[in-house]
Amino acid sequence: MTIAFGIGQTLGPTAVGAITDAFGNLSYALNASALMLALGAIAAAFQGRLAQTS
Repeated sequence: MTIAFGIGQTLGPTAVGAITDAFGNLSYALNASALMLALGAIAAAFQGRLAQTS
């Protein structure tokens, strides 16, 4: 999870900058960020339970 967070934290600002430059408006990048957050929440909702070890 830490690696995935680090990748997102590294690529996120670059992606937001590219989207903002391409469309000339920050609202598109914010909408894309909200969509990615929603997709992550949906994926987390379907995650199975971990098996307990003794």
